[in-house]
Amino acid sequence: MRPIEARHVVSSETSLSALMRRLSLEPFVFTVDGPDMAGFVTAADVGAVAVKTHFTCGLPTWKGF
Repeated sequence: MRPIEARHVVSSETSLSALMRRLSLEPFVFTVDGPDMAGFVTAADVGAVAVKTHFTCGLPTWKGF
């Protein structure tokens, strides 16, 4: 097992465009909300309904899972 590196962690406040750039370099990222681990996102999640809704409706922000 490998330790979690900084490149695998993003804030739940990270913009969708920044998240997509990160996922083009890494297969997954963990999301943190303050001091807490909030979840993780994979490249497959980019095709999820929440992300499609963001682009279709022009929602101003998106938070990690």
